[in-house]
Amino acid sequence: MRRESRLQHVNELTWAKIIAAAQKLDYPLTRADLSLGIPVALVGMHHAQCASVKIDDVAAARTATQHLVNQGHKKIGLMSGRPDDPFNFSVQQDRRKGFMQVLAENHLEWLPSREVHGDFTMHTASRAMDDLLARPNRPTAIFCESDEMAMGALQAMRRHGLKCPEDISIVGFDGHEMAEFSQLTTIEQPVVLMGEMAAWSIMERLRKPGVVAPSLLLPTTLIVRNTTRRLAPEES
Repeated sequence: MRRESRLQHVNELTWAKIIAAAQKLDYPLTRADLSLGIPVALVGMHHAQCASVKIDDVAAARTATQHLVNQGHKKIGLMSGRPDDPFNFSVQQDRRKGFMQVLAENHLEWLPSREVHGDFTMHTASRAMDDLLARPNRPTAIFCESDEMAMGALQAMRRHGLKCPEDISIVGFDGHEMAEFSQLTTIEQPVVLMGEMAAWSIMERLRKPGVVAPSLLLPTTLIVRNTTRRLAPEES
């Protein structure tokens, strides 16, 4: 391999390491980058040691849940990540926190039986939805902490002969590229802008090594499509 090619390869590897999308700083790779003085930008979480670009997951989850409340839903379920998350990511905790806040503020009863864990994958969510649908007193609406879990829930509903939103309303989170195709109501986060701002923060650190690493909070948007509906008074 020519020297120029080797240098280009090293540069590419270096750039690939300095944006850590939703990684924990406990990861050995990220700790090594920081110890070497390589600028690190986190996407989706915050840490004082490096630049970060994220959204307010609590506020966004509140918006999604309040949308369901405004549609007349009182029996609202939750499809969360996993209770035994080994990395203790803040995203699923914050989204659950926002959900619970809205239920409490609207004096809505919460039953633990209305929560299942989809582990942020379509397949696991589909099986979790099977479990939820087999339980008594099923919810009229479900907040899913990710679009992939929402699509898994929709898949399970079709398997059980149920329609969305006629039988159960579904709200997702993230703005996945398949959300529009599925006509999924969701919280859309500006993923492209987050990546651009993370790259910008790294360039700033390279250009001005002494500058304080910025912590940027970007807005989200509730996109209402066809997976939620307003309940008639007698349905709630």
